[in-house]
Amino acid sequence: MKTTSSERRLHPVSILLHMGQLLPRMLLPFVVLLFTAPQQRKALVVLLIAAAVAAVVALIAVARHLRYTYRYDERDLVIRSGVLVRNERSIPYVRIQNLDASQNVVQRLLGVTEVFVQTGSGVEPEASLRVLPLAALEEMRTRVMEAGGARAAAADAHATPGVSSDAEQPAPGAVSDAARATPGAAGVHDAHTRQTLLALSPRDLILAGFIENRGMVLILGALALLEQAGATNRVVERLIDTEDGSLRTVAARWLGDGGVPVMQGAVYLAAALLVALLLIRLLSTVWALVRLHEFRLERMGDDLNTAYGLLTRVTATIPLRRVQTIIVRDRMLHRLLGRRQVAIETAGGMTDIPGAPQREPIAPIIPEDQVPALLRVLQPGLDLDSVEWQPVHPRAFGRMVRGSLFWPVALSAVAFIFVQEWAIALFGLLLVNTLVRARLRVKNLAWSLTSDSIIVRDGSFTRTIRIARYNRVQVTAQGRSPLDMRAGMARVRADTAGAHGGVVIPFLPEARAAVVQEELVARTAETAFTW
Repeated sequence: MKTTSSERRLHPVSILLHMGQLLPRMLLPFVVLLFTAPQQRKALVVLLIAAAVAAVVALIAVARHLRYTYRYDERDLVIRSGVLVRNERSIPYVRIQNLDASQNVVQRLLGVTEVFVQTGSGVEPEASLRVLPLAALEEMRTRVMEAGGARAAAADAHATPGVSSDAEQPAPGAVSDAARATPGAAGVHDAHTRQTLLALSPRDLILAGFIENRGMVLILGALALLEQAGATNRVVERLIDTEDGSLRTVAARWLGDGGVPVMQGAVYLAAALLVALLLIRLLSTVWALVRLHEFRLERMGDDLNTAYGLLTRVTATIPLRRVQTIIVRDRMLHRLLGRRQVAIETAGGMTDIPGAPQREPIAPIIPEDQVPALLRVLQPGLDLDSVEWQPVHPRAFGRMVRGSLFWPVALSAVAFIFVQEWAIALFGLLLVNTLVRARLRVKNLAWSLTSDSIIVRDGSFTRTIRIARYNRVQVTAQGRSPLDMRAGMARVRADTAGAHGGVVIPFLPEARAAVVQEELVARTAETAFTW
């Protein structure tokens, strides 16, 4: 018998938000007319028309609120919308990949949130419910994830005869390991018990911000705002085109006769560069403290929940069965500090919609010794220490160097126009950087086909390990660039529904690549594909 819940509406605050979105655009022309009207009588007419438009906008907002409803059917979430043209969208629970929510400061004061329902259909959310009470979000999360989980498990068991749905459940030791990974974490979990897997302290956030070094993003964002405000030209004119105190004047004083000696100038330049780098790291740290404030990763049943943010509070629910690719990443500072970063990719995990939350790694920073326990939660039985790594082609180093020489040559050629012989020194530095990176990458690069996953270890200064289970692989492919063909090499790719495609094994001998692809096809065909 079909069960259907009652129709639900968004929070009444949505009326004010709709009006806030429409009124500025609708009333701007009238405001201009009001201040430019030559006669008081005409200004009064403009004012009356503007008031009428505002009333119409208010009616539209109320109508949209009344006509936007959602309900929970037995198998799907049904959303109805549209004032004149009615739309009804049914989203099966089993197709929902992620359920994300964000709250800005105003929404937090009002106790409401914005919810994004994502499937694997693309980069845009399948539905966005602009204003929901927090209690409604919890109800949606419970209904969608429980119903979707039960149906997905039943579908998996049906699709794979002889395989119990328990195959997706974590190994008996996984939970206790995860609990030990976080002091104070709950030792038992079920569908209604929250188990804390990771809680970041302010010290952790400072380290994460210092390591990830996203301060340059803030600086570029500030420059973009200046450009939008039309202030960039004024700043450039002030710095370059004025006579006194401009960069041109300073440069002339430095480089002209009687200017600063070369060595002293080099010291000043190095000091300025160091200060700039420290300032960028400081900005990155402050941003991490704000962006990841009170970061917490929890497990509730078979779902992962993350919550973070000081100004905009973001929460995300990710079913464990939806994980497409697992990424373990570490930079040089991670290794020096004994830390790692763990991220996952899911179908529909990225969005370009303004205001939609951007997904952070499930562990922006985590002590190295806690990574194995977290990986066992994400993929039961996964143990990177027991992986038998396979090497790539013996001549991979030469192939990498040849493929990376373009930019050193191009940049040095351009530099020669301006600094002549110093371009040779620049080319030497870039060449050393290329050789060091290639050597480090060859040393780290390896791959493995385990009993249930393809795993690739790659990177030079920043290293990554990408893991994808065979039942997540959609397509396998083999490719060769002209340099690969000349070197007798090929790459094998296993695509998943994750945001960045999947896993790639580069620089394999051609014959070996064919065998690896054939083995991948065979192992993938033996498993039932699951989202």
